[in-house]
Amino acid sequence: MKRISVALIAFLVVSVFTLGFRTTQGFTIGVTWMKYPGNPVIRGLVEPSVIHDGHMFKMWCSNLTGFQICYAFSPNGIDWTVHGVVLDRGEAGSWDHNIVREPVVLFDGRIYRMWYLGQTDYGPHMVGYATSLDGISWTKSEANPVLVPGGNGGWDDWTINNLAVIFNGTHYIMWYGGSQSFAGTGRVGVATSVDGISWTKYSHNPVLVPGTSEWENGHVFPGAVFADGSMYLMWYWGFEYPAQKTLVGLATSIDGFSWSKYEGNPVLGPGPPGSWDSLDALSYSVLEKGNSLMMWYGGRSSGPGDGEGIGLATSHAPCILAGVDFDPDTLNLRSSGKWITAYIELPEGHNVADIDASTVLLNETVAVDFSAPTTVGDYDGDGVPDLMVRFDRAAVSDLILSQDITSGNVVLTIRGRLCDGTIFEGSDTIRVMLPMPKSHRSVPI
Repeated sequence: MKRISVALIAFLVVSVFTLGFRTTQGFTIGVTWMKYPGNPVIRGLVEPSVIHDGHMFKMWCSNLTGFQICYAFSPNGIDWTVHGVVLDRGEAGSWDHNIVREPVVLFDGRIYRMWYLGQTDYGPHMVGYATSLDGISWTKSEANPVLVPGGNGGWDDWTINNLAVIFNGTHYIMWYGGSQSFAGTGRVGVATSVDGISWTKYSHNPVLVPGTSEWENGHVFPGAVFADGSMYLMWYWGFEYPAQKTLVGLATSIDGFSWSKYEGNPVLGPGPPGSWDSLDALSYSVLEKGNSLMMWYGGRSSGPGDGEGIGLATSHAPCILAGVDFDPDTLNLRSSGKWITAYIELPEGHNVADIDASTVLLNETVAVDFSAPTTVGDYDGDGVPDLMVRFDRAAVSDLILSQDITSGNVVLTIRGRLCDGTIFEGSDTIRVMLPMPKSHRSVPI
């Protein structure tokens, strides 16, 4: 196994974990990206698909030397251990015997599902499907290829390029690049599936086309797609003529079919002359961690020995500092009480009525108990409105006990979002106690 080590510096301090943000034309995140100064995090491999399974980062990517799909893993998204090839080309004469590349992997807690591009000889790329229980040993579907060019009005008659797939709770959505001829314009279409195998192309494809701006006047292809619960966000590629460079733009959609491009595009571009990514920046995978997004992107340079690789960039959301007051101030961990109440105040210029209570978590774990009232008032009489929310007392006590804390001071932190996606966070310190059960108390003789 090959070990790729990159120094962890202050960059990582701002890349920590949870879920939730909103990007619209009043963008707060996903627009300004900071490239990791130790890039590339992997050399010689490209086209990454990254997930976090709750314990580690896992990546599937392409080896363009042998046109195979490899696997790597990392504790932090920066230092990667490359396991090696996990999906190889098919047997001679099969639809994917020449190339397998560009994996997109989803994990539902039980099964890993991969969609990838395959090619026979020098024909068009088509989409294959494979499944795995461990992310390493894969079984290709007998139904392959599951998506092929054509049959959609002519715009994708020649080939399929670049994939992005999500599961929205009821079905899979795939965005894919297509072109009508060998030198035809690249555009973005969408298809849907209930099982990830049988796909129906959208009748009004393509859904994203090149623009008049120079940076995307040649082709557009889908890059990373992210769903934040109320909106789809796509960091797509634009190919620039005559500069022959690829940059990343941002588009948003309510339904995944009708897209609006960000007016300030592009949001990520190649590096300066002589850098490892001086020719291209290609967004492949975006994950949200805390107040940050992490993007793994492909880069390329024509410099001697530079070749291709995978880089990391981050985008950070502003966070409002909220005032939080918990009641009771002292929590008996054996208490049979029903709730712990929190009063949330926001700074001037923000309204607690705009808080989306469904996003509020205590210590990133315990959600608001909606069997209790959630109301706005001035509960501390300071003239500033508070939002009152309640958490299940037993769940909070269990959380504290799971950390082997039975007495002393404990910091409880609330984090959530406003309806416009702005993140807020606030903390309060309470005292906890765990009285000895009556049956264990000494009895005077």
